[in-house]
Amino acid sequence: MGSKGPASFLKGAGLMRPSGMKMKLVILLLAWIFVSFGVLAFSFLAVDKPGSQPEAALVLAFYAAFAACGGVVLIVRRMLLAPMAELSMKEDMLAESELNYRTLSAEKEFSEAIFNSTASGVAVLDENGKVLRMNQSGLDMLDLSAEDAAGRYIDSISDGLEEMKRIIPNLNREINIKTEGGRIKPIGFTNSQLMDHDGRQKGIIVVFRDLTEIKKLRAEISKKQHFESMGKVMAGVAHEIRNPLFAVQAIGQILEREMPSPRHQGLISAMLKETGRMKALIEDLLFYSRPSRLEVAGLDVDFFFEDIVNSLRLNGYQPRVLFSCPAPLRIEGDGNKLRQVFLNLMDNAAGASCGQVEIRAERKNGMAVITIRDDGKGIAEADMERIFDPFFTTKKEGTGLGLPICRKIVEDHGGRIEINSSKGEGTAVTVTMPSI
Repeated sequence: MGSKGPASFLKGAGLMRPSGMKMKLVILLLAWIFVSFGVLAFSFLAVDKPGSQPEAALVLAFYAAFAACGGVVLIVRRMLLAPMAELSMKEDMLAESELNYRTLSAEKEFSEAIFNSTASGVAVLDENGKVLRMNQSGLDMLDLSAEDAAGRYIDSISDGLEEMKRIIPNLNREINIKTEGGRIKPIGFTNSQLMDHDGRQKGIIVVFRDLTEIKKLRAEISKKQHFESMGKVMAGVAHEIRNPLFAVQAIGQILEREMPSPRHQGLISAMLKETGRMKALIEDLLFYSRPSRLEVAGLDVDFFFEDIVNSLRLNGYQPRVLFSCPAPLRIEGDGNKLRQVFLNLMDNAAGASCGQVEIRAERKNGMAVITIRDDGKGIAEADMERIFDPFFTTKKEGTGLGLPICRKIVEDHGGRIEINSSKGEGTAVTVTMPSI
């Protein structure tokens, strides 16, 4: 093998890597070492020459040897420190790279958490409408799994979804779709372009939401506003009818006493009966349309229902009544009005041809939950949406104001009333109110 030249030696020692001023200093240091060794050799040769001064030559040799050793030490130091410095620099670069990796990983996990945790559906499509990604909320809304959605064109999932490919910025749109499970859902969505770093469109981002519950809430609000307006009209009409009806009833009572003919008395008695029904209807209308005035007091649910059940039994209530309240429970309310609510519900249960009524009161999440369940004929599905509408009734002699008044009283107490029923499977009425 040939011997290494100066360049190879300098490169191996890490002395060729510096540039500019550092390279010049390295060359100057090597020159200094070579000159020092040259002076040292000259000094030793001069000692043996005739007429020379040995002391001066030795001093010169000492300084030359010192300078040469200093240069060698600096070169050796450079040879040892250069690899160490390079190793330290690599370690610093590795630590910085690891920190950057952890930072990027944390940012990616954070972005994934936002993407998958948002309540709205988020879909990322390519330019042709193919699904690149979709979060879990979106998959649930469309009744899809991640495997079902990946790689599919959005319009192949449901007919209404092709609108998501048409970009109209800053516009909330609404479509009706049929999901994979066969359900019809109203979907509201907005979309925008997905741009790359050069400003070119790479796809479409769609944010969408199931509007089913929102539409139900809007319908409830609209219906409530309609009934409030109708209630004001009914209150005015009822007020105008009540005074002449009272006069008719009073005249009828006078005629009933003074008419000697039994036939005429029978007719007047029938008239008074009908005017009595009209009077009761007008009172219900006025009660339904006016704000409630509650006389609130603490009520022990156990004693409250024990009194109702005993009263029903004394009046010949036919269905068997079972009451249970596993733990002490108290509510705050107007006892007379709440009694009216539960007597009406019990009367409805008896009218459903049931053999048994079960009343259960319990505390759930800080609320008093009272469930009245019967085993009667149930309510037809077509009637379920109308059961709280004023004047809707399936009874021959009903006014259709019983359940609307019950709901009004319960809501005035800060509670809610819900009815679940199926034809032929009985009915469960749940009244939920704040407990104390």
